[in-house]
Amino acid sequence: MTTNDTRRKVFRKAQDIMDYYEMSRPAFEHYVKLGMPVRIINGAYHGHSDNIDEWFRKMTAYSMKELQEETNEKGK
Repeated sequence: MTTNDTRRKVFRKAQDIMDYYEMSRPAFEHYVKLGMPVRIINGAYHGHSDNIDEWFRKMTAYSMKELQEETNEKGK
């Protein structure tokens, strides 16, 4: 992971992302399946903290109940 005062956090390994967000491997894999903004480059996960933070903000902006109600409304 590359960090300093002028650069944002760039992750170059899955473990860096898991350590930074304090998540387990199963949680990381689950979030990747849900669409966490990471890419596999040369066999390693890469991501940027700004993108992942924004994704988490969007993912947690609504409660599950609100999401279910919205989904039900769209299905009518």
